[in-house]
Amino acid sequence: MLAQIRLYTINKGEMDTFLKNFQEVVILLHQRVGLPILATWVDRSQNEFIWVRGFEDPEDRERKLKAFRESPEMADVHCRVADKVAKMECARSRGRSYRPQPDPDARWLRPNCGAGSGISLAVVV
Repeated sequence: MLAQIRLYTINKGEMDTFLKNFQEVVILLHQRVGLPILATWVDRSQNEFIWVRGFEDPEDRERKLKAFRESPEMADVHCRVADKVAKMECARSRGRSYRPQPDPDARWLRPNCGAGSGISLAVVV
């Protein structure tokens, strides 16, 4: 499995609107083209939204991203989501597993899993 980690810096004051539009438009389009969103996190103190997409292999990635980009809904995604994003960063896995030991350079975030979840994730890009 391949993973794509995406880190968006959201324009100040736009996080709630971004999240609403992400849920209403982006997630539905990903579901329609069979492109799984594996996880999402919000770091409000930094205006950051982090999310992970998964692919079976490089061919699956190319096929699903093509379907995503060429979908008629893509214009709606762009209009409702893209203007809320100040900066987009993306990293792909290269088939290597994540390191189990803590990384001193990682920024620890609490996933958007509800209060008291006690779950943390180290994002190393």
